[in-house]
Amino acid sequence: MGIEIRTYGHTEADGSVTTRVLDATWMMVRGHRQSLFEMTDTLMIQFDRLTDAQQGELKTFRQTLRDITNHDTPNEACDAMPDLPQWVIDKIQ
Repeated sequence: MGIEIRTYGHTEADGSVTTRVLDATWMMVRGHRQSLFEMTDTLMIQFDRLTDAQQGELKTFRQTLRDITNHDTPNEACDAMPDLPQWVIDKIQ
């Protein structure tokens, strides 16, 4: 996921699209992290219904989110943001 959080497309007057990568802020990183926690909170309540592999992947994902602010800069933290596992995306849609 990472850099996509800070990447924005801008359509120019001539119709061309310019991609811009903005500098992240800690508020941006924490806000995105909070959204990811909220998306996976219900899975933690149903933890015993997940397979062993899913439990391990979810634990690792959430620990990575907890540790994300250990990076030196918001840009590094933002770029290291983990992707939601596909099975999580499938469950929350």
